[in-house]
Amino acid sequence: MINLRSIRARLTLWSVAALAAILAIFSATATWNMRQALLRALEHTLEMQADAVADSYDPEEGRFNVLHEGEEEANEALSAWIRIVAEDGGILYETAAMGAAGWPFPYDRASELRDRADFFFQKLVSRSGRSYLAVIYPVWRGSQLVAWVQLALPTKQVSDPLHRLIVSLLIAAPVALLLAGFTGYWLADRALRPVEVIRSRAESISQANLAARVPVPGRGDELSRLAETFNAMLDRLEAAFKAQQRFIADASHELKTPIAILRARWENEINDADLPQEVRTQLTRDVEELARLNKLVEDLLLLTRADEGKIPLAREPVSLDELLNSLLEDARTLASGKEQKIHTEITTCGTVQGDRNRLYQLFLNLVDNAVKYSQPGATIRITCERRGARVVVAVQDDGPGIPPEDLPLIFDRFYRVDKSRSRELGGSGLGLSICKWIAEAHGGSITVQSQPGQGTRVEVSLPATA
Repeated sequence: MINLRSIRARLTLWSVAALAAILAIFSATATWNMRQALLRALEHTLEMQADAVADSYDPEEGRFNVLHEGEEEANEALSAWIRIVAEDGGILYETAAMGAAGWPFPYDRASELRDRADFFFQKLVSRSGRSYLAVIYPVWRGSQLVAWVQLALPTKQVSDPLHRLIVSLLIAAPVALLLAGFTGYWLADRALRPVEVIRSRAESISQANLAARVPVPGRGDELSRLAETFNAMLDRLEAAFKAQQRFIADASHELKTPIAILRARWENEINDADLPQEVRTQLTRDVEELARLNKLVEDLLLLTRADEGKIPLAREPVSLDELLNSLLEDARTLASGKEQKIHTEITTCGTVQGDRNRLYQLFLNLVDNAVKYSQPGATIRITCERRGARVVVAVQDDGPGIPPEDLPLIFDRFYRVDKSRSRELGGSGLGLSICKWIAEAHGGSITVQSQPGQGTRVEVSLPATA
């Protein structure tokens, strides 16, 4: 089905509309010109025949030699509609057809003719409704007006060719527009095909493959320059992204050592029996802050190395039943501090291909988040089920939920729904980013369903191998 909003369709429609306008103007002009030409030809024929009749006048005998006395059929071969009117208005001669037509002679206008070059045409309609064109032509001998010749011919000599022309145009125009539409769409598709190639290639480029480039058509046209410009932009983005990665990696690496030193030193100071209680309390808070900062640095290093593809993942069969059951002890330990309960519904989930340690880290992070954001005494639910060829593991809490406007952003790095509360709970804003990376690295996906006041449900979908 053709998308009418596409550039191809719009180009085709505009070209067909332009062609339709051109054909309409051409048809109207051609019809008008042909009508004028046929009308002039008819007038010329009338003038020539009337002039022949006038020139045949013999003043000595007082008759028109071109006419055959008593031979009506011969006269009608010249024209069936001939009338010769005397100067006083009397009819000198008329064919039977002219007499039967009953057309009155325009005596008043004819009497105004003053020269042989003066003649005029008149439109007539017979009793049967047929149209005719007549000429009123004076017959002069010297300066004396002898008579007038009234000679008529049917206008079907004009209308019939015009009718055939109009019918031909009405048949040819739709065919031409149809062919123009198909041809225009084909040409537009051919011209825009490189754009679709560029678009699909650009769509596939992400931070995981920033080194990829869009193909450049070797034609030196606007599309080639567009592709070159796009590739130049990708070069700049890749350079900026790599510089950012190097900065984060270098900064994280440089921070690890002083943080470890400060933490070790202050932990030793805390154990000093002579240390005042106020100082001990402050050092304890500082050690906790250093622990949070150390976790942030480790998470940054992990994501930076993941972006660079430098974290090798083991590929081995992992039983999710066993993995989740082994996770329960750590999950209950996390929940015990707030007297929360861990409820599980783990049936035969099956096996996935992946890295056991990273998958363990993924699900433990989700449980840790659920524990942090749920109220004391709440229940955390862990479920696992097969859905066709995939395994879905879900972690659901009874926490405050996530506003709809925040849901699309929760996997962004350092993003927190409630920044002040997340900081109090020790969150760095990188946990869900790490979870997403682990899930996608295993060919899976992670989604979040949440409403304010109704808790949050996080689902991880992984391809099953058995």
